[in-house]
Amino acid sequence: MFPGGPNPSKLQSAPGTTNLPLVLIHDGGGTSFAYFLLGELKRDVWAIHDPNYWEGKTWPGGMDEMARHYIVLMRNAGIRGKILLGGWSLGGLLSMTIARLLADDPTALLTVSGTILIDTPYHVPNAETGVRDPDMSNLPKLIQKSFQNCDIYLEHWRVPTFSGPAHGGKPVRLRGLPGEPELQRGQYLHMPVKGEGEVKQGQTYEFNEFPEKPLAPPPGVLLRGLRRAETKSGQTEECTIDMFRDDELLGWGGRYPDFIKATYDIDSAHFDIFDKLNERKLEIVTDRIRQGVELLDMLCKSGQ
Repeated sequence: MFPGGPNPSKLQSAPGTTNLPLVLIHDGGGTSFAYFLLGELKRDVWAIHDPNYWEGKTWPGGMDEMARHYIVLMRNAGIRGKILLGGWSLGGLLSMTIARLLADDPTALLTVSGTILIDTPYHVPNAETGVRDPDMSNLPKLIQKSFQNCDIYLEHWRVPTFSGPAHGGKPVRLRGLPGEPELQRGQYLHMPVKGEGEVKQGQTYEFNEFPEKPLAPPPGVLLRGLRRAETKSGQTEECTIDMFRDDELLGWGGRYPDFIKATYDIDSAHFDIFDKLNERKLEIVTDRIRQGVELLDMLCKSGQ
């Protein structure tokens, strides 16, 4: 990632694979550096950074304008067909926005078949919750500016809605896992830091005005950090990013039912997930992302 460089950047190539390509979108800091730290994911992997990063400019149209521009960036890079889309924090929210825009466009050259949210809590508008960030004074000025811009974008923004359950509400057999468990409507796989995964019952939602052709979100998988971010000196309330920290689905379950199909725990705080000085943690994060995208591959092949 550098001024005038490719955007998206192609980070990994896997010629001949049938695995879906993965496009990862920048976090609130605007950069894609974190994704360069990932190990092998056995597929083509692309990363998008904020093209306004170096000038510190805002997007007047906020999240929707960014999402539309990123669709153009992917198209210009030659990315076509079914893809997996995701990102860390804000990147996960932008992925949901892009998925909704593409679902509304019958002429689109891209289809989002699954989303991977890397510690992306469900977003409640900042105007309703307030913003309580950790101390970011040690970060580069451009990254601080990017985070400030994000607070503007998220002041009143809401997660886009869909009119049907992910994967059509159909049961999903998790082949390759011990016992090959089957997920029913509203169920998800929870993978703790240690030990075997467990199928759990979340909330379901009855779409009372079920349209003839419901618009369903692509199935999602979630990586959840277990630790809370350090707060500013003297700050008594937890950071906004930790509002749903104790929820295995980070707030998505009760507000976006039948969406998250698996959640993977990581022993980390939100802002420390991609710690370039902790090689072991990066290996764990890579492994969790690999498990998540492989599960999404399976869902796609099972008839999404």
